[in-house]
Amino acid sequence: PVARAQAKEYAEMVNSGTQPLQNPSVFKKIEGLGKEEGVGRQFAKEAIEDGLASLEAKYTSRGANGPFMCGRSPSVADICLVPQLYNGRRFGVDLAAVCPALLAVDEACAESEYFKASHPDGQPDADVAEPPKKKAKA
Repeated sequence: PVARAQAKEYAEMVNSGTQPLQNPSVFKKIEGLGKEEGVGRQFAKEAIEDGLASLEAKYTSRGANGPFMCGRSPSVADICLVPQLYNGRRFGVDLAAVCPALLAVDEACAESEYFKASHPDGQPDADVAEPPKKKAKA
C-alpha cells in the first residue's frame, strides 16, 4: 500500500504540478502577454526544472532505491516520469544537474520493452529526423 501511494504521489507531481505548465497553449498565451520573444518557452523550461527538482528531492529523500521509482517494477510514477524527462530534453533542461537520480530511473525504464515501444520518437507521427532503429528479434 505504501509503494502504491508513493507512486500516485510522484505521478501527480508530474501530472498536475509540472506537465500542465509546459503545454504549448500555456507558453503561447504567456508569449502573447509580453513583448519579449521566448519568454513563454523560458517559463515552460523553468516549470520543468522546478518540477523535476521537487520530484528528485522527494524521491531521494525516500532513499532512491530503484531501479524504478517505487522499487523493482515500473509503476504509474515511471510512466509519468519518462515523458517529462523527454520534454525536459526538448526544452534544454540540464537534467544531469537537476535530477541525476531520476535519470538513473530513466535508464532502467529505457531497458523495458514497454517503454521502448512507446517512446515518442518511435511513433508513426513522430517529428524527428530519424526514428530509433528497432533491434531484430533473435
